Amino acid sequence: MVTPWATNPPFYYNPDGTKNYTVGYMGYNTQSPSQGGASLDGWWSDQMSRPVSGGDGETYKDAAHEAGHMMGLDDGEGGGIMSDTSGPNAKPTQEQINKVVENICGPDACPDSCCCGNGVIEEDMGEECDPFADPTGCAQGQSCCSYCCQCFYPSCDPGKGQYPTRDACEQQCTDLTSQCYYNYKTGCWDCTGFPAVTPSYDREESRTMGEVLHPRHMEMEEFLLEVEELYNSRIQGMPVLSSLFANERVNLNLDEGWTVSFVTVDGRISDISPGPIEDYTVSIYSDMATVEEIVTGETSFPEALDDGRIRYETVGFFNSLQFGIATFLLSVFGDLF
Repeated sequence: MVTPWATNPPFYYNPDGTKNYTVGYMGYNTQSPSQGGASLDGWWSDQMSRPVSGGDGETYKDAAHEAGHMMGLDDGEGGGIMSDTSGPNAKPTQEQINKVVENICGPDACPDSCCCGNGVIEEDMGEECDPFADPTGCAQGQSCCSYCCQCFYPSCDPGKGQYPTRDACEQQCTDLTSQCYYNYKTGCWDCTGFPAVTPSYDREESRTMGEVLHPRHMEMEEFLLEVEELYNSRIQGMPVLSSLFANERVNLNLDEGWTVSFVTVDGRISDISPGPIEDYTVSIYSDMATVEEIVTGETSFPEALDDGRIRYETVGFFNSLQFGIATFLLSVFGDLF
């Protein structure tokens, strides 16, 4: 509510005839801080943007100060606009922005408009990376989600004009009507002639796409959960294979830039996640086309190994007996793709 403000505060008569003067405020809220970011009862006067005496055209920013109360800030909290309503400090501080977000979303929340995508990796806000920082904070082959500021391994399909690196895109993008553009949604470089109609190519637009971007990277978590469940359910009935891969730390690299790592304990997957692990015992390299041929029986693991379509690096003992578990592992991925 916006009300007139009187230089001489109004009064009302008590039953005994005496006057009771009210207190005049430029702005006032009845409850501070707010509960869960809820709006508050109160009023703003028509003088909240009055000129500052000698301020060379500056006006007071009482409205912004009162808006801070509505978002749960106390007088003086975080300095800035909650301490000064005129002068160079009369503006929100990052501490106040963080507090407002915490009031509504809980501690360590990091929405796009506050920090993700501002070019700074703010680990205390739960950021793993920032897509516009240099470097972004992600490992080689990873991309940074421009909404949630978490690293992920993109799954790029060259058949759809998607490539994991700019160089790879430019080598293949030979259509004179197309160019390579980075897609902030998928983390791939796209060979396309229509960048203007796709917001995910635009840096600023990608910051505001919110939930349009976020579920794209949640699909990976759901997929890996399915891999873990299917692998463990199948391996349970295969004690020989289970014993061969009893306690391993494995990197499975499928196609360029797409890696999944997992840890087995007593033959079962105990942890699976996107991206490689450094202290691996086995690292397998292949591609989905080869996986599909193994699943359909068109080729075998040893044959693909001889052809160079599968290769591996090991720390410790790894022999032909373990080809069975490797074939089994690739078949799980193939069944789910």
